[in-house]
Parts: sequence; C-alpha cells; structure tokens
Amino acid sequence: MIEVLGRSEEREVLLLEERPKLSVTWSRFAAGRRGAEPHVHREHTDCFYVLAGELTVTVGPRFERVTLGEDGFFAAPPDLIHGFDNDGDSEVRYLNLHTPDSGFIDYMRAVRDGTEVGAWDSFDPPADGGRPRSEAVIGPPGRDLKLDRPEIAVTDGPLAGADFVYELDGGRVFSVLLPG
Repeated sequence: MIEVLGRSEEREVLLLEERPKLSVTWSRFAAGRRGAEPHVHREHTDCFYVLAGELTVTVGPRFERVTLGEDGFFAAPPDLIHGFDNDGDSEVRYLNLHTPDSGFIDYMRAVRDGTEVGAWDSFDPPADGGRPRSEAVIGPPGRDLKLDRPEIAVTDGPLAGADFVYELDGGRVFSVLLPG
C-alpha cells in the first residue's frame, strides 16, 4: 500500500517500500523547487533515479552541480556531501532509495505530521570535506544503468532475486538487490 509522505502543488512524496535495509520513495518536484541543502549521511547510501525531467545534484567537497536527465542515476555513499534541487523549467519525478533506511521514513512522517523530528542519519557537511566526488556513482541517461556496491546493486531491467522491483513507464523495470 502506498503511503503519502507529502503532497502539495509543488511537491509530492509517496512511500513505495519500507524495511530496515531499504526505503524507496517516489517524488514529484515542480520546476524550480528546492530539495535538500548539501549534507552527508554517516551510515547509509542515498540514491536517486530520475524517471522524468531533470534533477540537479550537488556533490562532493567543492559542491559541484550535476544535472541528471531521464534515466539518470546518482548514489552518494556515506560521508559524501550531496544535495538536490529541480533547477529545470519542468517538473521532475524520481525514485529516492536509502540503504539502510537509517530513520529516513520516520523523519519524513514527522515532517508530514508536524511532530518532533527525531535524530536520523543526516548531518551538515564535514569540515574536512568528506569523501571525494569520485566516490559518487553518477550514471548518464540511458538503459545501461548498473550499480554494484557492497551495500546495494541496482539495474535498469530484471534482476534475479531482487528485493525491490518498480515498473517504469513503458513496461521497463528498475530492480534493487541488497546483499545478504
């Protein structure tokens, strides 16, 4: 069952998958909508897969800006500075994966419900700059997306034994496999 985590004219966030090892949300941001300021996670990888439109990510100690088009993919491992916005002239829709969840969904519910936001795995950029930009995974638009890291494997297409499968427009499939 899909849960609404936020809904307005400018922004919509839907919960697609919630488990300790993985949370997945579907989001829609209007043109020019700000997302998250640069930050780091210490215990989990934060991934974005663009379904439509363009998402601009901020990445690394120099706060470089990279625009991802449809089918673009970005993964920030722990301690890599990242943020995101919709700098485009049209709406963007994307999947956001957190592995493990590390309190993300509880945070989103607290924001939605106007309750006290508890501690979760999100911190200001570290003074030392964190991990280098080269440790980000940035996949160009296209159907050759593949990511295989110790904490997560994703692919644009079927993946045997996948923990999460999402059917994209046109019947294409996005799959996620967690280790162990």
